[in-house]
Amino acid sequence: MSANLSRMPLAVRLLNLAGRGLGAAGLQPVKLERESLLQTARDNTGLQDYGEEDFIAPLDLLLEGLQREARLSLMGRMVARGDLLRTLENRLRLVDLLRQHPEITEQPIERPIFVVGAPRTGTTIFHDLLAMDTDNRIPLSWETAYPLPPPETATYRSDPRIARVQADLDRVDKLLPEFKTMHPMGAERAQECVSITSHDFTSMIYQVQFYVPGYDQWVADCDMSSALRWHRRFLQVLQWKAPGKRWALKSPQHIWHLEQVHRAYPDALFVQTHRDPVRVLISMSNLAATLHRLSSDHVDLPAITRYYAGALARGYNH
Repeated sequence: MSANLSRMPLAVRLLNLAGRGLGAAGLQPVKLERESLLQTARDNTGLQDYGEEDFIAPLDLLLEGLQREARLSLMGRMVARGDLLRTLENRLRLVDLLRQHPEITEQPIERPIFVVGAPRTGTTIFHDLLAMDTDNRIPLSWETAYPLPPPETATYRSDPRIARVQADLDRVDKLLPEFKTMHPMGAERAQECVSITSHDFTSMIYQVQFYVPGYDQWVADCDMSSALRWHRRFLQVLQWKAPGKRWALKSPQHIWHLEQVHRAYPDALFVQTHRDPVRVLISMSNLAATLHRLSSDHVDLPAITRYYAGALARGYNH
């Protein structure tokens, strides 16, 4: 157990203590079961169609990892369920929008820029620099979290979703104040492609949030065809009413899948950032361990570091 867990607010510690008591009694108030999540998202949106079923297998692997590996606290189960429901609801709404407006998928995406360095190599600051060029269309945190209705140029800086997402991020800052020194976040800051590919449940964002190495290993080795189809559709929805000259995108996950990304975007420009791999490993492990504190009372830094040592080596080999 991490010594840093004592820093969590008393209310969170009491909540998790209650969760452990319920678990010992064989009760689980927060369900992480596929059919329950799928139906709840349908009920919340009034929609039924999730589109292609490619996402079911990775979703099942993720849920298995959350149940068997992540050692989630009650707070962690609440965070995971809320995040999964938001993503499933987004997917339902995206499928519905594209059914009503199939012309969205006919929009070109030309010569996108992909920042593809390993995690903790300066990809975020480089992406922020690209965002300063007004010709570059950057996916922002608020629009990747809640992409529908599609963002519009006229209200792009005043959309009420900005305040909603900022409030969510402010709550994370209060629970994990040191995290913002590792990875600054904001509703109007640039967001990574992992937030987009999570809508096909093929994203390395989950291993950063929760300890799910079995699922993450599958993601590292998988064929990204379905996730990249969703990636393109997502960008097309975002640019439909808020276009830019070219997309400037970023995700360390891409180093594991450069060949697939190049096939999906053959005219793309790739920019790879570099840093001493040992420093990358230390920094990435500390960042993940810090985030895992939000979801688990059992944070094993050595296990996290061992996992990322192997995972980063495979990424560099790719």
